[in-house]
Parts: sequence; structure tokens; C-alpha cells
Amino acid sequence: MTSADNPNLGNLGTWLVYSADADVKSERAENECTIMVINGRATADGRPILWKNRDVTNADQKFRYVPAREFPDGITYAFNGNFYANNSYRCYMGVNEVGFGIINANLYNFEDILEDGFDDGDLMRVALERCRTVADWERLLDISDHLGRMDPWIFGAFDAEGTTRLYECGNNFHIVYDTDNPADAPGGMIVRTVFALAGGPTDEGKVRFDRAMRLAYERPTMEPIDIRYIMQTMARDFCSPDCDPYPLPFYGRVGALPGGILCTAETINRFKTRSCSVIRGVLPDEDPRLATTFAILGQPVLSAAVPLWVAAGSAPECLYNGSHAPWYNLIAERLDQLYPLKDPDRYIHMYAPYLLDSLGNGVFSYSLNLENWGLAQAEQYLSQWREHGFDAAEVEVAQETICGAIWEGMLAESDDPVTPYDDEDGEILSINRTASLPDGLTISNYPNPFNSSTTINFSIPANVDLHQVKIRIYDVLGHLIISPGFAVPEGGRGSATWNGLDDRGDEVAAGVYLYSLEIGPYRTTGKMLFLK
Repeated sequence: MTSADNPNLGNLGTWLVYSADADVKSERAENECTIMVINGRATADGRPILWKNRDVTNADQKFRYVPAREFPDGITYAFNGNFYANNSYRCYMGVNEVGFGIINANLYNFEDILEDGFDDGDLMRVALERCRTVADWERLLDISDHLGRMDPWIFGAFDAEGTTRLYECGNNFHIVYDTDNPADAPGGMIVRTVFALAGGPTDEGKVRFDRAMRLAYERPTMEPIDIRYIMQTMARDFCSPDCDPYPLPFYGRVGALPGGILCTAETINRFKTRSCSVIRGVLPDEDPRLATTFAILGQPVLSAAVPLWVAAGSAPECLYNGSHAPWYNLIAERLDQLYPLKDPDRYIHMYAPYLLDSLGNGVFSYSLNLENWGLAQAEQYLSQWREHGFDAAEVEVAQETICGAIWEGMLAESDDPVTPYDDEDGEILSINRTASLPDGLTISNYPNPFNSSTTINFSIPANVDLHQVKIRIYDVLGHLIISPGFAVPEGGRGSATWNGLDDRGDEVAAGVYLYSLEIGPYRTTGKMLFLK
């Protein structure tokens, strides 16, 4: 379908004028997002991806579902999007029921010649309600070129046909970058922060841009990029020119700062990163309502992603209900522990051990397990829906179930509400709110910490079938490292030795690892620290 064939476009010029509200221009340093658009040929599953870390002064945000609305010139599309808590109209990233998705960032090295015009939140709201394709969006850009946009911005968009593009936009013009063009998008990917490649010289956003480019193009083994890598490696990265804290835990010193404290003024996950969306599109023959937003409300390192589908016809209440979303309130309460210094720059200086300490405790010890479980659930549901179809009620139940369990875990600071992540078994993993371990199931290791090898000791009930017993070692992101062999002498007590190597025989990085004893549906885990 071409833009001329889309009845939902109606009179876009009139619609834009109707939608625009008077506003003040934002201060230059207020909005400094990091974004990325990725063509399906660069991703692990062939589906395009949009990523945005939303860096703004106002942290009070929500993720909402907006239903279709009927107007004299047509019916709008329903969509999921990100909003400020005090403004349910303007949207700043989202995807609609026909598979059109959009993100943006401010742009500071184009000349800004207008004092008023269309706000980016107004423009993106209209796009989500009215655009089916990237061609529709480009028609909307043409109209807003003529009418004028309040500020320069960068936009990224994709559609259900797989077209994925980025736009550097001045007040009255725009430049198109196509991810199908290797000159525009090496490897099918485009990264931007707050400057246009077509603009004048600038250092603003350069540090974050360089780091995001390095993470995108220097990935381990350079395998196709996937959702988990973007969420857990890129969106949560806090490496700076002054300090590379990886692998965690980090207790080092940066200048005169106390041990474990990092400056996040120029990191990707930074003191002003208030939310994040990783939006995955669909293949051309798939139902576009299955485009998935992996939504992170609050600073990514303190929060966890939950999957949202327009097909559900709703959003979980913890992401939007009330004057302040419950999820926002939860993350806001924990900011003082992540940024403990009592000085004018307190919310720049992050205490990294709050995320992961030398004993394997901290936010990452539960948030990433919760997130990995939710991602595994989402993938299994999506596989079933793509093959067998779905109805809205089914999708809504799945969305509420996944989000509810993750929310419960975030409240309790524990991954107990869900069964631990496992990417081998291929079934939809169940919520584990009441299951208790059988008597006699224990696991521990010694020495801990260790620097050459450690022995994992465990006990199992005498009547257990040994073919059901598994010992597994994971990193803190939930990735399986190795399943070491073990021996179980008479009496149900066994042991396994791990020498710090993965299943390819390569030595792993120093840091915290999880070891797990698994028997059928039961699992008990421990944490250990590998030193070099």
C-alpha cells in the first residue's frame, strides 16, 4: 500500500494544525537521547529493531495503550507508547497496530531558526495514529517541513513491510538515511545521539555515540544483533572515557571519588536516562499486531523490561495507573541508593556495587533474571501465536502474567516469583510462586571466591533419577556458560569441579557467576566469585 492508498491519512495538514499545542522550546541540555535503527538483515531473527534510551529532565513517565478513535476523516490506529505522566497526548516512542514504529532524539548541530512550531510529541502522536508505512511518515515529514517544526530532531521509523530508516530533520527540511543502503547504514545499523552527521562540528553526544558504535560494531563474534544484547549490554552500559568498570563488580576509584563510584555524565545509561524502549517489528507475512515493545520504565540499570503488544488492547496498570505510575514510584525510591553522594552532582555519581557486589548481590542479581525469564516467555508465546493465531484476550492474559510476575519480583527485590531463566528447554516457563524444594536438595561451593578451580557440592534425595539431575553455571545475565560433569556417590551427595572455562574451553572473565542444581521442575542456586 502506498501513502496515497491509506485512508487513515486523511488531511494530514489539517490534522497537524489541529493537534499542535503552544509550547516552549526545551533547554539545550535537557534532552540527550541515544537511539539506533536496525534493518532486519542485521538482526538475529530478521525483524527490524528500534532502540531509544530516553534521556530527559522529567523522570515521571508512563507506558500507555491508546485505543483507536473515530474522526470525520477516518479511524486512527491503536498504539502503545511512552508519555510524560502529566500529558497523555504527546508520545515520544511507540508502535501501532499496523506495525509502524517510531523513536526520536533531539538534534543540536543544525541551525534552529524557529521560536514555535510542531512539538516532536505531537508529530509522533499523529504518526502513530495515522501512518501505516514509512512512506506515510515521509509524507507527514514533507507537510511538517512546510509548516515548520519547533526544534531540529532525529527520527527513526520502521513499518510492517520491513522498511527501516533514520531522518535528520531541521526546522523545515529533512535528510533520509536508509538502512538498505550500506553507505548510510554499515551492516544495516544506524546510531545517533544528539548530532547530525550532516550538521556542523560538535562534541555534544560524541562520547555516547562512540561507545554505542563500538558496542554495535565490535560485538563478540559479530553475530546478528538481538533484543537481549541491546537491552542488557547497550542500553545499560555505563563505561566512560575515565573508567571501564567491566566486568562487574567494580570497587575501583575514579579520581578523587570514593571507591565504586562512577561518573555517568556521558555514559549511555546515565543519570538522566528515564526510560527505554526496544521495539521489534514483524516479518512481512506476520500479523503486525505482534510487533513487540520491550518497555523499561525508569533508569534501565534499576529496572527490568516487560513485553507489550498492541494486540493486548491494554497496558499493565503498574506502568501507567494513577497520577504517577507505580513502576515509576518504585524506581524513584531506589535512586538514592544508586546515587548516594550528598553533593550538587549526586545524581551523576553512581555507586556500581549497588547493582552487583562481590557476593553476587544487588539489583542485577534479580532484575536480569526476571527480565530474561520475561523475554523467554514472550518468545514462546510469540512462536505459538505466529503459528496458530491468537485473540486479544489471550494476548492480554499473557502480557499481564509476564508483567505481573516481573513487577512482583522487582517489588520484592527477588527473582523468586519466576522460575530461573533457561534457554534450552523450549517450553513456556511457569510462574513459581508456591513451589517448594524437595527435602534433601542442597548446593554450595568451596573455595569462594576462587582463582583456579572450585568444587560444587550438592545433595539430592535418594530416590531421584540421576538422568534428571543437571549442574549448570550461568553468568549474571542468565547466559549458560557450561554444564560440568559430576559424580554422585552412594548416599545422594555429589560434586562437580569448575575451572573457570566455558563449554568451548575458553577462560571466562573474572566476576560473579551462578551455579545451579536442577531436577525436573526444581532448582536451587548459589553465587560464586571468580578471580584472576
